[in-house]
Amino acid sequence: MSVRVYGINHIAIEVTDVEKAVAFYQDVFNLEKLDGGEGDAFFKVGEHQFLAIFEAAETRPERTRHFGLIVRDESQIGSTKYRLSV
Repeated sequence: MSVRVYGINHIAIEVTDVEKAVAFYQDVFNLEKLDGGEGDAFFKVGEHQFLAIFEAAETRPERTRHFGLIVRDESQIGSTKYRLSV
């Protein structure tokens, strides 16, 4: 049984300089900044989507980045043969 995906909720990335990343996403893509604190920032990308940016001392490819998918029926996730965190 497959899980029906309706969209992407968010994408999370790491950067070495949040202020430069904020300037880039505002200047190049004209994204609306939703919130942010020390070392992070969030941008509205669509009606129900956002980009999360987190500052890291160094970015390393082996570290986990993630994205969130939108599903309507969470019970379908539990019925798959794959073990997922929800």
